[in-house]
Amino acid sequence: MDFSLRYYKTETLISFLVILVVGISSNIPIVEGFLIKHNLSFISLPSITLLISLIFLTMEKWLHLCPPIWKYFMKVPYIGGKYKGKINFVFIDSKGTENAGEKVCEMNIYQTPSKIKISSKFYYEKDDEKEKQTTYSESYVELLQEIANLTYLHFAYENGGVTINNEVPKATGFNTLKYDKEEKSLQGEYFSQRVASRNGNIYVKKI
Repeated sequence: MDFSLRYYKTETLISFLVILVVGISSNIPIVEGFLIKHNLSFISLPSITLLISLIFLTMEKWLHLCPPIWKYFMKVPYIGGKYKGKINFVFIDSKGTENAGEKVCEMNIYQTPSKIKISSKFYYEKDDEKEKQTTYSESYVELLQEIANLTYLHFAYENGGVTINNEVPKATGFNTLKYDKEEKSLQGEYFSQRVASRNGNIYVKKI
């Protein structure tokens, strides 16, 4: 399990752990006495370290299912899920002419208390071009920020392009998106190292 405290409210987490450790420690003699009384002394109690590890494992897997508890422990909102929308961009064709383009963007955000990963799919809406021009990207560096009650998602990505005739070359790039909590949408800009299309705008909404 990849674990990080980056997105946790550190003071809240430490306070919780202190109370937890004190509570467990003070009740160990009671539990041990109960086991001895009922001839169950062969049962060994788990260590405090193991119990804390199990709690963190539970939080990593299921904390997002309880929004009030997520909000209590986390500095950032939960934005995980599937999104769909559009990207708009300008590209240079083989004749050197600038053209406006638009593609469908499907974005899948996987989020735990410790990390966030983004995978995306891009294609033209017309069926005859969908298979030909579909590309996929995966994030490899991510940062979710809460600044002045505004949420921003930044991530670097790698796009595999379209290998047939090298029509859309592989590329790396960067996205900076603002999260709208009411609309549950992400909007902002992306940047790419591709010469023909270096940047554009993204708007996706949770579905």
